[in-house]
Amino acid sequence: MSKSQFWLKACNRCGGDLREVVGIEGPYVMCVQCGHELGFAEERALRGLAPEPGAVAAGAKRRRVAA
Repeated sequence: MSKSQFWLKACNRCGGDLREVVGIEGPYVMCVQCGHELGFAEERALRGLAPEPGAVAAGAKRRRVAA
């Protein structure tokens, strides 16, 4: 079983706590308090990674895949 990561008081919407969640489309980061899901650029910045060249817009969300 893998360990979840938490970022305390790091939500840019409500100032709440962020948690890494693993869904069917892979891992993503969401706020425990307000449910805000971080976009690609927000998540890379949170993890301290440089933005990818040609990356999608800062607020872009992951596409949900119909099962």
